[in-house]
Amino acid sequence: MNILFVNYGDFTSNSLNHIGAFANALTKKGHSCIVAVPENLDSLRAIKNPLFKASLFSELLTNPNAFPDARVADIIHAWTPREVVRSFVISYQRLAHAKLIIHLEDNEDFLLATWLKTPLTEVKSVPNSVLREKSTLALSHPRRSRAFLQAANAATVITASLKNFLPKELPVLELSPGLDFEIHTPLKADTTLRRTLGIQENEKIIVLTGSNTFANESEMRDLYLAVHLLNQGGTPTKLIRTGFTLERFRESLPNSLSQHVIDLGFIEKEKLPSLLALADVLIQPGKTGPFNDYRLPSKLPEFFSSGRPVILPKSNIGLVVKDGVDALLLKEGTPEEIASLCLKLFKDPKLSETLSVNAVLFAHNHFDLRPITEALTLFYKSVLTQTSDTSKTTHLQMNANDINLASLHLAEGSRNTPREEEAKALSDLVIDLVSDLEFSTESLERLKKDATLSADHVKNLEVHLANFKQHTEGLEVQSQARQKHITNLEIQINEISQRLHLKTVSHDQSLKQIEESNLLLTQFKEFAQQRKNELIAQVAATEAEVESKKRKILAMENSFSWKITAPLRYFRRKMSSK
Repeated sequence: MNILFVNYGDFTSNSLNHIGAFANALTKKGHSCIVAVPENLDSLRAIKNPLFKASLFSELLTNPNAFPDARVADIIHAWTPREVVRSFVISYQRLAHAKLIIHLEDNEDFLLATWLKTPLTEVKSVPNSVLREKSTLALSHPRRSRAFLQAANAATVITASLKNFLPKELPVLELSPGLDFEIHTPLKADTTLRRTLGIQENEKIIVLTGSNTFANESEMRDLYLAVHLLNQGGTPTKLIRTGFTLERFRESLPNSLSQHVIDLGFIEKEKLPSLLALADVLIQPGKTGPFNDYRLPSKLPEFFSSGRPVILPKSNIGLVVKDGVDALLLKEGTPEEIASLCLKLFKDPKLSETLSVNAVLFAHNHFDLRPITEALTLFYKSVLTQTSDTSKTTHLQMNANDINLASLHLAEGSRNTPREEEAKALSDLVIDLVSDLEFSTESLERLKKDATLSADHVKNLEVHLANFKQHTEGLEVQSQARQKHITNLEIQINEISQRLHLKTVSHDQSLKQIEESNLLLTQFKEFAQQRKNELIAQVAATEAEVESKKRKILAMENSFSWKITAPLRYFRRKMSSK
């Protein structure tokens, strides 16, 4: 088979840990593999002894027949549905007509929402103008990616949870990362390397291989905080970091967090096993949630195969791990919990030895490249034998996904096709227009539902207002009765005052009683007036709220969208009556 792997980044990206292993293994089995990247072909030097051919997207579009047999690809394995990948695949498919398999390894919606700083629930309806402004080519388009998946012949997923993002009828293979255990074997700690890095004999070592990104900043900070807590608590600890670090993340770290970190930056892959061997523990920080539940960090297979104790979240592969046997699991992922589990390991050599031995067994049971590649090969062959379904439309409707599929096979219908860029632009435009229509329809349904709820709410308010008015009228009657009673009291007081005025006995005492009675009367009048004012204000506020709701409902019923959907409501009522 001619197999084309299409990656979203260059050869230093984490996904090449997986792609490179599969491409090499498939090449050894006699298949021809090309790994295509959008830019920076020189980054191939990050891969030791690649057996596959490397190519730029632009080179393959110029010469699609780049395989050794001078043919195009039989299989395109697109690594994620991100825009840079999707755009290239559509262009190459016009020339190759290969079977398309799309690999998922992340919750793409979460990554886009995090990048745009928008709620996850609203990411599907982000306008194209915002996506263009925020430069999201390296991420998945919230609508085009779904059309792209619909156009695929099959899919692979790194974790089973990612199947939730796939069309139900799409063939899918759960594809774990694969390790060649002739290369990935446990090493003994190199004391010379330890001294070279300036690590003291009494210091514990934590190793984290992997870059800092906008999506994992909080988790990386939690690990730094955990190392700080260990040192602050009297356990000297160093964190060895490899990979790229965002400058804003580096600048945001106070000296108290960074002083115990040895940041080596990006280093050659063949040097990583020696660093892993130094570790007293290997930590993948994080917690359950929309990020970690849908991924399997590329470093974890190598962590387990290194024969060192591993700490990871109870998420993705952590759901398979036996806690306290294969590794230690984070329940919350807080710095305090990370530090606590580290101390548990540091104080229990027997536990550390048990986890080290079982980590290697776990790696062999779950990440062995040979059976995984064999399963992938059989999956490829099954996809190649699929019967092509070139017609997903009916005479009644054509949705955005079908139009995208048509663009993928544009050349099959006619040799007089539009130019490449025009075809892509037309496909994207139609997808966006249909998607916008779908979102508008959903919004209209929500408005109609809200309108029904609002109408019911107004009715309830009207009932409440009627009850409140009745209650207010009752209070007014009571107030009038009290006022009458007060008037009678005033008459009585006046009579008493007159009688007291005529009396000379206990004159001073009588005057004091009269003053107290007058004061009490004044206070009672003020209280009665204040209560009456409060009741009047409550009635006015309730009437204003009811009037506002009525105006909103009236405005909605007079709106263009409500009127234009009147036939739909009539048709729905007719259908319901049947």
